[in-house]
Amino acid sequence: MKIKTHFLFLVPMVFLLQCRKQDRLTTIPSEIVFGTKANLLVQNYDTVLIGGYHNKIYLDLDVNNDGENDVRFGSEIWGSPNLGQNPKSTISPLHNNLFLSGITKDDTTFLNIIQNTETSSGNAVKVYSYYRFSCIRISIDDSIYTLSPGQFKLVSKSVDETLKKTDYFKSEPFILADNYPISYSTPVISNDTTYYKQSTTNKSCDYFPADKIGYIGFKLIHQDTEKLGWLKISINNNYKISILESVIQQ
Repeated sequence: MKIKTHFLFLVPMVFLLQCRKQDRLTTIPSEIVFGTKANLLVQNYDTVLIGGYHNKIYLDLDVNNDGENDVRFGSEIWGSPNLGQNPKSTISPLHNNLFLSGITKDDTTFLNIIQNTETSSGNAVKVYSYYRFSCIRISIDDSIYTLSPGQFKLVSKSVDETLKKTDYFKSEPFILADNYPISYSTPVISNDTTYYKQSTTNKSCDYFPADKIGYIGFKLIHQDTEKLGWLKISINNNYKISILESVIQQ
């Protein structure tokens, strides 16, 4: 009889715990609006992260204030005497339960080629070729250099836009902004002609907008509960990250 009594006692207790868990899941709204902070946990930072040349610095944020850091911003200037100094900023989840909001799109790189020819008085010819790799067409004659369909891209959001739990999220590091150096190949001499080649790369189409305050949406899974939130930032010169606030559902 004791065994049956204990079993009858455990059944309603398990049912009650399941109901409480379900109530917790259903009481949290399935969407939020960027810029609207009612009933949300707001943390203000007003911090500017500025890395140096070969001196990457980080700032970790605990967005739900539970004692565990969730997301990391990174700022640096990379390069070399040949490549020059190239500013860069990044964002990375610090665990697999923090997901950043984005979209999928075809990642296309276009190739634009311009050639100029110069002839000196001694009949020496110089041919200059400029190869410009870009995420947008510079000219209608540009060819497609590479095409990677269905790539996940982090996107910046604006005030009054909506973030939903059904949106697309991914837990992986992303480049917020970067600068790619100009490269020069070794001149090639053929008879009286010298060929010069210069290459530049522009991947700014999917970068965080420069000199503009924007929002990065995220989803955090904590104690079996999904919560939506955002990070409010701006980026200057590709590596100066102004981290303004984090907001998450309570």
